[in-house]
Amino acid sequence: MAFVNERTYQKYLEEGREEEFHKEFDKAVNELSSGIGKEYPLIIGKREIRTNEKIIVTVSFNSDLRLGIFQKATENELNEAIETAENAYKEWQYSDWKDRVEIAMRAAELMARHKFALAATITFENGKNRYEAMAEVDETIDYLRYYAYLLEENRGYIREMESRIYKNEKGYSVMRPYGTWFVVSPFNFPLAITATMTLGSVLTGNTAIVKPSSDTPLSAYNLIQILRRAGLPDGVVNYLTGKGSEIVTPALKSKRIAGLAFTGSKDVGHKLAKDFLDVDTRPIVMELGGKNAVIVTDKANIDKAVEGVFRGAFGFGGQKCSASSRIYVETNVYDTFLNKLVNRTKEAIIGDPTKKETFPVSYTHLRAHETKAFVGSVRCV
Repeated sequence: MAFVNERTYQKYLEEGREEEFHKEFDKAVNELSSGIGKEYPLIIGKREIRTNEKIIVTVSFNSDLRLGIFQKATENELNEAIETAENAYKEWQYSDWKDRVEIAMRAAELMARHKFALAATITFENGKNRYEAMAEVDETIDYLRYYAYLLEENRGYIREMESRIYKNEKGYSVMRPYGTWFVVSPFNFPLAITATMTLGSVLTGNTAIVKPSSDTPLSAYNLIQILRRAGLPDGVVNYLTGKGSEIVTPALKSKRIAGLAFTGSKDVGHKLAKDFLDVDTRPIVMELGGKNAVIVTDKANIDKAVEGVFRGAFGFGGQKCSASSRIYVETNVYDTFLNKLVNRTKEAIIGDPTKKETFPVSYTHLRAHETKAFVGSVRCV
């Protein structure tokens, strides 16, 4: 299997088909606009469940528009999801790794086939412009294919060991799954990061219960449906929406949850880890927020440095783990760099993220006072 990155917008540019890209995206936006406001169920095994209490999710750039109606799960639905995932694990843990690779590759193809619709959904959910939303879909497709590639390269993580003590001895290193993982995904990459944590779990023989951010549950729903269409058996991955206090808290206290995957802030992550490990020693995979510094020396190409810092700071509305938040600039290029950065920031078009002119800043809540606050963090060294 050869791994190649999905580069949708770049490919359209290279082939002189940029306007076709925009037409496809506009078509996806129009189709999504005409179908928003639907109700989406919980998914537990074969069952699609609707609860008495609902969660209303609005469009990120127009709170007057209802994106969808989602279910408010309780501990009862959580317990059902745990039992369903445990039962599915009994067989899934022994499934052939080659079959899992095929499922991941089929999911990647399905996602590639519907990439514009998936990208438009991200734009409606969290306000990424079309370029950034498509980049996230591409990244998700890459994850599906790359994880499959790794599993194939490592032959399911069963390896014959080289060291031998006795004649005709054969030893094997065998990595086994843990059980059911609880996946808590963030709002900023509602498709890509949800996919990494979910696929990392199920591709290696675990089962999963996915609890997406209450702000962006639709992309996660689309992901689960694609995995099911690709052939993932019922119960291997389950989908719960609702308040964290009513789902996450009891999940952490349940010894039936074998592992925790979380992406979010440092403070929340530390608390979740403590609560989870207080019950039992179990594996945790976390990506937590932090600070990122950029150093600009007098040998740098100032124009490239300005563009890199600008995109790093304001791409995805600054809502990403790698967002530039500190810049250290050598004294003799400080004024030049700062002036160019301010001018570049003023060029940003802030507005409706469905419009092709809105690039690269897409979040409507990013205003001039936030721009000044960022520029004020530039330090002279």
